[in-house]
Amino acid sequence: MKMQYDLRQEALALSRARRSKIAAGTRPAIQAAAVAAAEFEEPQEPLALDLHVETAALQRAHRALRASNTFASPKWTDEEGLGLSWPCPVCGTLLEKGEKVVSPSAGAELDGPAQAEEVLGARIEVLEELLSKTRPQAAEAAACQRRLRAAEAKTVDLEAALDLASRTCDELFSTLELQTAEFQAFAAQVRAAAGPWLEQQNQLEVQLGAVLKAITLPGEKPNKLREELQTERRRLQVSRRRSRRESAQKHEATIRALQTKLLEAEAPERTGLEQDLRQQLDRSSLKASELESALAQQQAKATEEATELKAQVAALEEGAEAKQREAHEAKVSRAKLRIQRTGEGKGLVARSLEVLSTGVVVYKLCAGNGKWQERFLAVTPAPPAAPESLKWSKDVSRRRLSSPSVVPLKEVVHVGFGSDALPEKHRQEVSWCCFSVWTAQRSFHFKAGDERIAENFVLGLSRLCPGTKPASVHSLILHRALGKLGPDGAARAAAISAAVRRAAEVRKEELQAAESAQAAKSEEEDEDEEGEESEHTSDEEKSATSAEPERIPIKNRAALCSYFDALDNVQQRDVVCAKMS
Repeated sequence: MKMQYDLRQEALALSRARRSKIAAGTRPAIQAAAVAAAEFEEPQEPLALDLHVETAALQRAHRALRASNTFASPKWTDEEGLGLSWPCPVCGTLLEKGEKVVSPSAGAELDGPAQAEEVLGARIEVLEELLSKTRPQAAEAAACQRRLRAAEAKTVDLEAALDLASRTCDELFSTLELQTAEFQAFAAQVRAAAGPWLEQQNQLEVQLGAVLKAITLPGEKPNKLREELQTERRRLQVSRRRSRRESAQKHEATIRALQTKLLEAEAPERTGLEQDLRQQLDRSSLKASELESALAQQQAKATEEATELKAQVAALEEGAEAKQREAHEAKVSRAKLRIQRTGEGKGLVARSLEVLSTGVVVYKLCAGNGKWQERFLAVTPAPPAAPESLKWSKDVSRRRLSSPSVVPLKEVVHVGFGSDALPEKHRQEVSWCCFSVWTAQRSFHFKAGDERIAENFVLGLSRLCPGTKPASVHSLILHRALGKLGPDGAARAAAISAAVRRAAEVRKEELQAAESAQAAKSEEEDEDEEGEESEHTSDEEKSATSAEPERIPIKNRAALCSYFDALDNVQQRDVVCAKMS
């Protein structure tokens, strides 16, 4: 009895331990492991062993509980006469057929409803544990069933495809058999039609063999017959050549006889023609000599003009090279000027900061009376400390900032250049000497006595104020140039056009002076050349030059090209006359 009681207590302790494991969170881990095992479809050998051990332990617990139950299990007889009893309080299983209920003992009673509830809870926990352990196996079985159904569907599709393929193969084999039968019938027809032709060919071959045998004489060979035929051919060719030569000789003799007869008949006429031709040749030779002399003179002049032209071309090339050098030098000078300006810009910024720290006397537009008044303007504190404010005072004579007006640099939002921001009545003609400082509340307008002071303040303040964009030296120079050209676009355009006209007039005067100097120089050279030619010319040269064309100026390139073409034509005529002579 004590042993049965211990087994019962062991089963209850086992159920309590399982409930504590589930409360501690081990149950989700077991379920996740079971799901992972079902997904990967791994074998469940350790789980099966655990289930086997659990089943054995539960059977021992069932036997112990049935043996130690305090109340007698009610038993009755069903319609078939079988004995039935209450199920097990742990797992709810009934007694097997032939199993007897052990009588209760005094020491194994249940402790009231709480103990019964605990027993039922243990039973529920055991059932849940068994269900959780058998769930992966059920999932694996369901997956196997799904795979089996998919395989069955694939086999059905494969079977249908195989049936279709077998049917198509049967049809193809039947058509192939029909085609082979038709081809065999066609081959039989061809053989039947070709039979007589083959027989005739055999007969002709037999007859040809008999003829060849009859032709060949006893003791002679076909090679001798071939040699005889070749000799006969050679004889025929030689006889043909001889006959052709004889006919050609006869033809030549007849031609010579005819030529002699024609010469005898045309002798008096030919003498007159030869005399005329000789006279023409003499005249042409005289003309050719004259043309040669004229050509020599023209070639000499052409060489002189070519030398002059080469000299002019060389001068033009030198002028072009000089212009290129000047353009290159101008380009280099502009680049140097740009570099110098950028360097000056950096130096100008440093100089502007120095001017701002020392201070200058400027004119400020007073908002009260609208008049320009002198003020001493500076930036404080002085270097090496960082400037923090812009100050101005009325103490102009001593240049001190006594009781000054102050504008913090961090409040400045814009630094302007020029007088465009001023009202119409306060705008200045020298707008490039004006600058302004803007804050979020108001603006302050100043006018310097020199444009450099205004540029220094604009450059320095635009770099010292954190809320403004730094101004460039290029923009200041451009603004100053535009202001000096005129107040608006029309005035600037008029000023630029007037400057261009003045420059064009000056350039025109320079070109006219250069052209007049060149014309005078060319006239002097022409006079010198004419004097030299008048001294060395003879009567024959004068007669030859009287028929020369008018001299073409070298400056006219198109006329010069036509002149060289005329020289080429004269040379061609000279060559023709030489051939005729």
